[in-house]
Amino acid sequence: MGRDNQTHVKQVKAKIRRQIARHVKTLYPDCVADFIGQQGHAAKTGRTFGFRVLDNGGKYRSNIVWVNPNYDGEINEAWVRYEVDSSNR
Repeated sequence: MGRDNQTHVKQVKAKIRRQIARHVKTLYPDCVADFIGQQGHAAKTGRTFGFRVLDNGGKYRSNIVWVNPNYDGEINEAWVRYEVDSSNR
């Protein structure tokens, strides 16, 4: 992957993280999005990352929601709510 492409991927991931963090803060008062990356072999084969909803007491309120940085749809409050609710099923 070329340097320009790596920079673009980082910018896209940062934009997605900002959107998710903003929507989590709105949807789940007193909570934040705790972002994680893939570990081990999975990190070498893909560029996905994930997040969990973390309350101010340090308790996770969701399971991991994996995000594909190539997703080109809208990331809005409804998307975040659906993904978090789906992770908890």
